Amino acid sequence: MSDAEATENLNLLNTIEGSERAPWSLTFSYGRALQIAVLKTWAGKPENKEKAQTLLTALAKANSQAQLGKFEGEHPSPEAKTRNWQPLRLV
Repeated sequence: MSDAEATENLNLLNTIEGSERAPWSLTFSYGRALQIAVLKTWAGKPENKEKAQTLLTALAKANSQAQLGKFEGEHPSPEAKTRNWQPLRLV
């Protein structure tokens, strides 16, 4: 699952009917959603530090909105623009 898929799935879980009445927060580990693109962007190079930090901030904001069911628009991950992915299907 990509970081964009993780964010979209989290958003979906928090927008389905009845999710607002759940006795606990519908959330998940943000590791994949926050780290992959940032680590690839940084690549251990000091010159990429600022770009990676900016991306981390954008990803944190997107996932913060998603855990409230309010994420909209384009995902900030660079790979989200090129990957053909399928969001979570609730059966």
